[in-house]
Amino acid sequence: MIPLRALMFPIQYQEVGEAFMRAKGLSSPTAAEWLATLGIDPTRGSDAPDVPPGFVHGEHFAALLRILSQHCSDDRAHSEQILECFPVSAHGPLGLLAIVATNMRECIDYAIQFGPLVMPAFGLRMEIIDHQVHLIFERRTDFGAFNNLITEITLGCYGQFKNYADTPRPDGDYYFRHQPDGVPMYIPGTPPRCIHYGCREDKLVFPEEFLDRPLIMTSRGSRNALESVLKEQVAVLAPQQPFTHKVRQLIQRDVHAGLPSELASVAQRLELSSRTLSRRLQEEHNTFAQLNAQIRIEHAKAQLLHTNKPVSQIAVEAGFNEVGSFSRAFKRVYDKTPSEMRASPQTIQAS
Repeated sequence: MIPLRALMFPIQYQEVGEAFMRAKGLSSPTAAEWLATLGIDPTRGSDAPDVPPGFVHGEHFAALLRILSQHCSDDRAHSEQILECFPVSAHGPLGLLAIVATNMRECIDYAIQFGPLVMPAFGLRMEIIDHQVHLIFERRTDFGAFNNLITEITLGCYGQFKNYADTPRPDGDYYFRHQPDGVPMYIPGTPPRCIHYGCREDKLVFPEEFLDRPLIMTSRGSRNALESVLKEQVAVLAPQQPFTHKVRQLIQRDVHAGLPSELASVAQRLELSSRTLSRRLQEEHNTFAQLNAQIRIEHAKAQLLHTNKPVSQIAVEAGFNEVGSFSRAFKRVYDKTPSEMRASPQTIQAS
């Protein structure tokens, strides 16, 4: 787990707090008063010298969650009440970039690539199992008493992107590892039967065909401008591995299509020589073999959890010649054997 104070959140999230207070009929502090309430010097932006302008660290964001939760009523899920004041535009350039993408596949790719800029509390990856897309969220820090709240808010925020796709829009299913804190969460437009608690993963699931749905606000010019802004933010906030991201995309597409990933084949698709591809990965402290193994082990985990395929078949699809070596490699990553990972807890639906 990453220390909460080491994560950076956009300072504009305090605007969500202002909108929330107004919606509750409470006196809304000024922007400067909000920052002071969170323990932030309005003139400096943060009490930590390593926090760049425009961001606050995770402890300040946790303070915002605490204040908002204190003013939530108990007749509805707290996350539901906060999400009503959390529009896509609150995520700044990433929120706008996502909704002007060409289609949902590109929208999700932007979310994976730039998501750490707005919601660094979670890692995000996509798996496709039996023609269903699984957007899997892996928590990277500890919010203590607010872990469940931040999880529901995060999945709810990402779920908003589907509202900008061309019709028809699938319901989609929300899966949470935790049990509901009081009243189960309700998401407008999503039937209660599609919200599940007590699951093995925090994730969104929807039909694969939805990936090709065009977005109703697509704009090439806006995409180019917003992507440039986000790349500048990444350069300031955290190291990025743009070439590694491109290679990961191609390997993942091979994995989802049930195809092997060869260095020469991926290099050809990128219009590079194998040697150049290897060199550029090394510049970002990666190798093709490491990426290929990591992605296939991640996909193997998804197959174990969501299909009835024999472990031996999953091992072969992950590129292993025998189950023993697959099991050892899998346990090194997840500290569980494939059989232990497959153990399934009860899933509870919201009612």
